[in-house]
Amino acid sequence: MPGIVAIMSPLAGELAAATQFPVITVLMTIVNGYTLVVFPYQAGPIVFALMLGGARFRDAVRLMLPLLVISAVVLIPLTYLWWRFLGYLG
Repeated sequence: MPGIVAIMSPLAGELAAATQFPVITVLMTIVNGYTLVVFPYQAGPIVFALMLGGARFRDAVRLMLPLLVISAVVLIPLTYLWWRFLGYLG
């Protein structure tokens, strides 16, 4: 998760050409990936916070799964509509 920007940003030009989206739109989609964390071990800061706080991974997954669903069902469509309103999607 922390390395996604370093991995995806250099590929933005090729992804923009393949999807016919502007480069800025492709770069902004990287942010959506941060909201779609399923398991705690996918993000180092979450693992660190769990260890520091003494919380169990099971409790974190119980919290993260509803957040994943809310993000996928509500936030991603709202982001799409917002980008459409701003003109990033053509």
